[in-house]
Amino acid sequence: MISIVESTLDDPRAILSQQEFIARGEAVAAMKAEGIEYDERMELLEQITYPKPLDELLGAAFQTFSAAQPWIRDFELRPKSVVRDMYERAMSFGEYVAFYKTARSEGWCCGTCRMPIARPRRRSRST
Repeated sequence: MISIVESTLDDPRAILSQQEFIARGEAVAAMKAEGIEYDERMELLEQITYPKPLDELLGAAFQTFSAAQPWIRDFELRPKSVVRDMYERAMSFGEYVAFYKTARSEGWCCGTCRMPIARPRRRSRST
């Protein structure tokens, strides 16, 4: 259910970029351990992206639904795994933001929840 709801929401670019960065880093380490040559690794890395759970299933369901409801074609699904990832890692929101090092990205935690991130106030200079 979480993946279905998340696929209808805006993409939190900061989180998704970090998820992709980590996935690519892990893939490079695994490919190096397997002895895959550099050029082949670079080709394979182009295919790695952030997690998109239920991508094919949701796409097929969307196509079926849009046949009966043509207005829905004005929208697109964007599968992602933010809340699901946080749940699977058993992290609080603060731990999750710290894990992906996105605390100050665009002034918002992510597009999914639209919570402002508290910024420290500057001390005023007294003269």
